[in-house]
Amino acid sequence: SGKLVTWVLYNGREKEEEEEGGGGGGENEEEEEEEGGRGEEVEKKNKKEEEKKMKKNKKEKRGRRRMKRRRRRIRGNKKKKEEKEKEEEEEEEKMKKKKEDEKKKHKKRRGRRSKRRRENEEKEEEAVERKTRRRRKKMKTNNEEEKKKKEGGRRRRRRRRRRRKRRRSGKKNKEEKKKMKKNKKEKRGRRRMKRRRRRRRREKRQQEEEGKKGNKKEEKKKTQKEEKEEEEKIKKKKEDEKKKHKKRRGRRSKKEGKIKEKEEGEEEAVERKTRRRKKKMKTKNEEEKKEEEEGRRRGRRKRRRKRRRRRRRRRRRRRRRRRRRRRRNVEVFVEEGNIEYKSHKVYALNAVSSLVQLKLVNPTQYRFEHLATQMKWRLQEGRGEAVYQIGVEDNGLLVGLSEADMRASLRTLRRMAEKVGADITVLREREVDYDSEEPRKIAEVLVRKVPDDQQFLDLRVAVLGNVDSGKSTLLGVLTQGELDNGRGRARLNLFRHLHEIQTGRTSSISFEILGFDSKGELRLVPRLSLRVVNYSESRTAEEICESASKMITFIDLAGHHKYLKTTIFGLTSYCPDFAMLVVSANTGIVGTTREHLGLAMALKVPIFIVVSKVDLCTKATVERTVRQLERILKQPGCNKVPLVVSSTDDAVTAAQQFAQSPRYLTALNTTSLPPADNNKPSITPIFTLSSVSGENLDLLKVFFNILPPLSNSKEQEELMQQLTEFQVDEIYTVPDVGTVVGGTLYSGICREGEQLVVGPTDDGQFRELTVCSIQRNRSACRVLRAGQAATLALGDFDRSLLRKGMVMVSPEMNPTICWLFEAEIVLLFHAKTFHKGFQVTVHVGNVRQTATVEALHGKDELRTGEKAVVRFKFIKHPEYLKVGAKLLFRHGVTKGIGQVTQLQPLSQYQHHHS
Repeated sequence: SGKLVTWVLYNGREKEEEEEGGGGGGENEEEEEEEGGRGEEVEKKNKKEEEKKMKKNKKEKRGRRRMKRRRRRIRGNKKKKEEKEKEEEEEEEKMKKKKEDEKKKHKKRRGRRSKRRRENEEKEEEAVERKTRRRRKKMKTNNEEEKKKKEGGRRRRRRRRRRRKRRRSGKKNKEEKKKMKKNKKEKRGRRRMKRRRRRRRREKRQQEEEGKKGNKKEEKKKTQKEEKEEEEKIKKKKEDEKKKHKKRRGRRSKKEGKIKEKEEGEEEAVERKTRRRKKKMKTKNEEEKKEEEEGRRRGRRKRRRKRRRRRRRRRRRRRRRRRRRRRRNVEVFVEEGNIEYKSHKVYALNAVSSLVQLKLVNPTQYRFEHLATQMKWRLQEGRGEAVYQIGVEDNGLLVGLSEADMRASLRTLRRMAEKVGADITVLREREVDYDSEEPRKIAEVLVRKVPDDQQFLDLRVAVLGNVDSGKSTLLGVLTQGELDNGRGRARLNLFRHLHEIQTGRTSSISFEILGFDSKGELRLVPRLSLRVVNYSESRTAEEICESASKMITFIDLAGHHKYLKTTIFGLTSYCPDFAMLVVSANTGIVGTTREHLGLAMALKVPIFIVVSKVDLCTKATVERTVRQLERILKQPGCNKVPLVVSSTDDAVTAAQQFAQSPRYLTALNTTSLPPADNNKPSITPIFTLSSVSGENLDLLKVFFNILPPLSNSKEQEELMQQLTEFQVDEIYTVPDVGTVVGGTLYSGICREGEQLVVGPTDDGQFRELTVCSIQRNRSACRVLRAGQAATLALGDFDRSLLRKGMVMVSPEMNPTICWLFEAEIVLLFHAKTFHKGFQVTVHVGNVRQTATVEALHGKDELRTGEKAVVRFKFIKHPEYLKVGAKLLFRHGVTKGIGQVTQLQPLSQYQHHHS
């Protein structure tokens, strides 16, 4: 009705508007169209609402169905559970009925048995109960004794711990002591609470046990009363029987009376025998107890004697081992090494034996010349260095010399060194306990040759470590001779780029030199003074090279993981003799430290560790980092013996034994190092120092001064006799000089004006060139020998034809150039599988290029830790490789090592593909 009224009113208004407006029909039509559009929109909205309601209804219906299903399932499960419970109850009832039936049958059978059997069974049960009571008593006594022993052992352990803590706390600072006192008070309070709780528990247990004992006593009393009552009843029965018997006795005859008297006498005799047996049993039990106690005492005495014998045997074994170690520590080959040895043991310039004493104190001319030639040969073996030990017999016994004999032997040594053109330095002296009234000493002397024509001993040390561990700062302090200010002032001269100065992080490879003169002296008392040649005394590198007889070239490598490829390139191409791993004391082993250690171990570079920034942290943190390093070095992968250097004696010992085999232990090192053996691992020195305060920096300088070379003079001569091979590591363009190439001479000899061949190019060819000039350690040099690093000026040779990884060889050599090569590899880590077609970056010496895996021999794929022979193919250009070269490959997280086993020369490759 309401709709009709609105429609009528609306139509009436429209008619009136039409009559009044006359010509306004167009406007009404537009309004009608708008109203029609609104109606359509309303209809659409209504449809959408209806659809939503339908969907909601459907969802509600689905939910109801699900709830119904769940209820049905729950009801079904309940019914099943109820049925199972009913079945179990029925089975239990059946079992009970069976047991009751069996008991009834048993009772019936039991009633049939005779009285004797019942009595016997009762007696057996009583005997079993007595035995069980005795056992329980013994068990209780044993348990109480064990508890007392355990409590005593715990108290002793606590006392030991307290003593150890007191000793440790005495070394700490006052603040730490206060903290320790507070902690001790808290711990004491906790221990008191624990003791109180334990006492309460013990008291409760004792009360419970006493209650049980009281119950048992009451039971015993009851049983005793019952036994007494039974005995009284038996006595009454006997008395009644006697009375009856007396009455009958009067009636009986005299014979019967005699018979009864005999029976009574027999009964009394039986009673007497039983009493005697009981007394004997008691005495036997007491004797058995005494014998058991005596046996225990004898056993204790025997055990004590056995322990004493074992201790004596162990002491004897230890003494024998020590003697063997001393003998082994001295045994060395005669014709190898730079340490002077006599017939088959250490040559000791010994003035103790009568024959040698005359020769050393006042040697003849023939003997003196013989000793001088021997020293010259030793210096050649050690490439300019040798170590003499004074005061040791031929069999390795530390005898020592008196002061007069020691002075005479040092005078002869000095005369020998002057004749050969060398200087001597007393490294260390030590007193020896020997059967003599005068004090005796042994000494170790370093003999170093004076350099001539730049023929000094050169050692290359690669510096590794995580970013911000203090590598560049340490090198700056060593080479510049000034301590750091704590903000990195000492490292500014080492940086090569502006971004390195701004960020403080090394991104390229830089070189620094440190020299030692021939008269480096070590004064152990009162303080050590060492002559070091660095930029603090000499302004240029030429002056350092002229005045130094031993040079150490530091190769500063990058520590950030972003520059890992440059670090690997520096380790593989520059062939370092040693590696120095720098670890920050405050951060510990983090970042790339483990990775750098693994690279050095894989390339078999001897490594020693320097813990820097000791001034920033406490002793506890430094000891913690040192413990972490020792734990890693002792693992099966490293298998090293860590040696923490804390004195000059330790530094000398570590330097002598670091790069050598463990069997080259000398007689002076028997007290500071473990025994030597061919199968035992090598030593890894650990230094703790600060570049700001200068703590223990002198120990590191002593270590570098005495550090011997790895190679022998024979090996170097063999390399020098081979054809020339120079590895190109860096390329420069110097104004007024031209193209300059930097690298290492792998074999042969290189001179100024020599004609060489460089390659391979992209086509696999070699180009001719001439060496205009040579510079070594920033000073001019005419001759370059095998194993030395230098820069060669090539004049107007086109730089675009050169690249890193090339080789400069003599024209007579026929180098093998290859695209394809095979290597035996070990996959250290890979996320998934290493298969054919995988691309990796290969490092072989100075070669660094991407290669693809062409084939895996014998396998389809490799996983972490597996071995295989793999064929690689270079992508860009062919390379010059050698069989037996060490190989390192990586790609992201993937890492592996190996060795080149076979090469496929370029000619064969072309012929094969043609």
